[in-house]
Amino acid sequence: MYSKVLESRKEFRLNFSKEFLSRLAPKLRERRLGPEEILFRENEYSRKVYFLMRGNIALQRRRSTGEEKQKDINIKILKKGDIVGLESFLSGS
Repeated sequence: MYSKVLESRKEFRLNFSKEFLSRLAPKLRERRLGPEEILFRENEYSRKVYFLMRGNIALQRRRSTGEEKQKDINIKILKKGDIVGLESFLSGS
């Protein structure tokens, strides 16, 4: 199942061999998030890539609203088929 996910993405097909992807696929693990659960915070480093298999994830940025109050602002809503963390995974930073 996961090998199909990896091979279906241009970013992985162009950067890695089929052999590497077939060895990587069994190492993938499912992670389920509940409502309001945080995957990671802005400016946190993560060496992981997340494939959204169902549901939605909100990318948020924390903004100061004055008087030391903070508010999370939705930047983008990710949906099934989207990937989180790909840039840092491919760049290693």
